[in-house]
Amino acid sequence: MFRFTALVLLMFSGWLSAQGVSEQLPTPFEKNGPNTSATYAEMMTFYKDLAAKSPMVKIFDVENGTDVGRPLQLVVISASKIFNPVPLRQADTRIVMIMNGIHPGEPDGIDASMILARDLVLDKIYAPLLEHIVICIIPAYNIDGMMVRNSVSRTNQNGPEAYGFRGNGQNLDLNRDCIKQDSKNARAFAKLYTEWRPDVFIDTHTSNGADYQYIMTYIATMKDKLDPGLAAYMETTLNPEMTAKMKDANYEMCPYVQTKDWEVLPDSGISAFNDAPRYTTGYASLFGAIAYTTEAHMLKKFEDRVYGTYQFIMQLLKIVNRDRKIIGRLRKEAIEAIKKQSEYTLRWKLDPKTSQKLSFKGFTATISPSTVTGFPRIAYDETLPFTKDIPFYNKYVPEITVTKPIAYIIPQAWDAVIERLKLSGVVMQRLSEDVTVEAAMYKISKYKSAESPYEGHFPLSGIEVKKETQQVQYWAGDYVAFTDQEANRFLVETLEPQGVDSYLSWNFFDPILSRKEYFSPYVFDSEAQRLLDAEPKLKLELQEKIKSDTAFAKSDWAQMDFVYQHSKHMEPGYLRYPVARIEKSTKLPLPGHRGLRMLFGREFAESRQVG
Repeated sequence: MFRFTALVLLMFSGWLSAQGVSEQLPTPFEKNGPNTSATYAEMMTFYKDLAAKSPMVKIFDVENGTDVGRPLQLVVISASKIFNPVPLRQADTRIVMIMNGIHPGEPDGIDASMILARDLVLDKIYAPLLEHIVICIIPAYNIDGMMVRNSVSRTNQNGPEAYGFRGNGQNLDLNRDCIKQDSKNARAFAKLYTEWRPDVFIDTHTSNGADYQYIMTYIATMKDKLDPGLAAYMETTLNPEMTAKMKDANYEMCPYVQTKDWEVLPDSGISAFNDAPRYTTGYASLFGAIAYTTEAHMLKKFEDRVYGTYQFIMQLLKIVNRDRKIIGRLRKEAIEAIKKQSEYTLRWKLDPKTSQKLSFKGFTATISPSTVTGFPRIAYDETLPFTKDIPFYNKYVPEITVTKPIAYIIPQAWDAVIERLKLSGVVMQRLSEDVTVEAAMYKISKYKSAESPYEGHFPLSGIEVKKETQQVQYWAGDYVAFTDQEANRFLVETLEPQGVDSYLSWNFFDPILSRKEYFSPYVFDSEAQRLLDAEPKLKLELQEKIKSDTAFAKSDWAQMDFVYQHSKHMEPGYLRYPVARIEKSTKLPLPGHRGLRMLFGREFAESRQVG
């Protein structure tokens, strides 16, 4: 009886406490009604009022931080009133970053984070929670889209009454822009992320897709690409504990419902999401962070989605606070492992043969003809709920891997790539004089360009390369990036051509895919004959190709071009990827001791630091 009474009193006191802080500073959502979401102006007024009430809150502006011309904001909650990430990390403080409104039509996290920030700052019950963690909130990342309010663009969504638009000022989906960084928003985010380097990252969303009983689902960073220690902690501690705590909070959840095969009901199984580096959580995982995407269900009431998102973040903060030492140790181990790692996976594929049982709470589906098209249409019957075990495919295996070089050399001419490497914290040095080096160079042997635009690009796919050792000229001012640093995964996965989000695939190196010089057949004819006479092997290759390729046999130009491409006249830069891989001991003119340094694995890295 005593335990029950004490529990009731505790819950009642907590309720009174919550009521008190909400009266001190109600959020726009709390003032305007449970089916309303804050405007950008209302949101910023709220955070400014919160900062005025508490010295624990500071708002940072990243100038020129969005395509709409408004600064990107970062709200930092620090009980120590230290707002510099360097001393915070030195004090072994855990840093948690929350991103809201990357898709402003999915505003659940925007409103949930205001309630969360207010409660954490003004309710003394949460004081112990803030002793060892600092919380960084991006109130709305896509400010551009948030300011374009409407009530119709999220056709399948149940409220709120008005919300923002998915695209930003350039009509970009910012959750595809973390690597290519076409938007000012993405470049500002990279700058913030590099500065704060969070231990835990949360990106808040609203789902699309199937209907089921859960208000909340979540995407945990793909375990297979995390450091084994972090992956084990997420799989055996964080994910199951978060699932249990959300159930206790009356917001039972499951992994994000992505069916293994499109157009198939979730009853047949769901698969873990492959969060490539273009996505925020995939970007965060490049730097050894624990990362989650929350997905509140589109058809549930907006009020329930807001509080479900609130509970997810709050419960995660409690675990992070409790396990701060464990997380800190695992993060350090992961970062050291990234520095020393030699093999990197550039592309992953789902293992269709490996799954685990997942108790899933769904709704019975029926299929009937569409009254519009007559084609089969799925409908979910909420009066017929079910609970059943379904397969959860949660294992990815490497598809393409690569061994890192000792260093990359990136020509300064490719300044858009250089800028993005710098923003994401890649440490580089510049050659102090012109130099010819022996390097491993990629020749692009095959690729396919997208037939229609995707996020402002025509991405390349099916990239195949051949590696050749060559003597290559580089110039004073070109950049050298050594692969013994915290940003190794970002460096390797963007500069290796076959990476799923490599800068080659995102068209940053497209000029190498076209030739700049050609020939006049009537002038080159005699030179071609001299070349064939001098090289019988080439002459034989030409004859064989004529026999085997009908179109080639009928084309005077194709045959002459074949010879031209095998001559000294063919430009070496055509299809040659310009980034060099330094794979063995060599000398590079770099600023420092005597101007020349021997590049040789770890020994070199240590001597480089001394200089």
